[in-house]
Amino acid sequence: MPITRHFYAQSNLVITKLTGHVDEALIRSHLKVMNEEAARFRALKELADCRDVEAGCRSVHEMVEIAALEKGQPWAMDGRLVIVVSQPVAFGMARVYLAGNEGVRKDVHVTYSMEEGFTRLEIDP
Repeated sequence: MPITRHFYAQSNLVITKLTGHVDEALIRSHLKVMNEEAARFRALKELADCRDVEAGCRSVHEMVEIAALEKGQPWAMDGRLVIVVSQPVAFGMARVYLAGNEGVRKDVHVTYSMEEGFTRLEIDP
């Protein structure tokens, strides 16, 4: 599975792991399922571990459209998101995703460090 998620209800946290070739269609599908699975959460904290992703997304426009799928979702509104990457191309695409997500989550970041990701979400790993 290129995208997996684990919910930790007590911490109001989801950790999403993306591996291998992840393209726009996979991310779109992931968010549709995420909207269903996370419906019981409010202002969810999410750590998206993209360190093992092969650059598959090529369209800035598509990434902005995909990010818009979070709009109006209670789990995303006022939530927090940290995307952890390992390469500059993924960093750039993550920044595009966050731009498309503007105004939805109250706090969003991209980093190269899992430790920083947990710190930003105020989570003890």
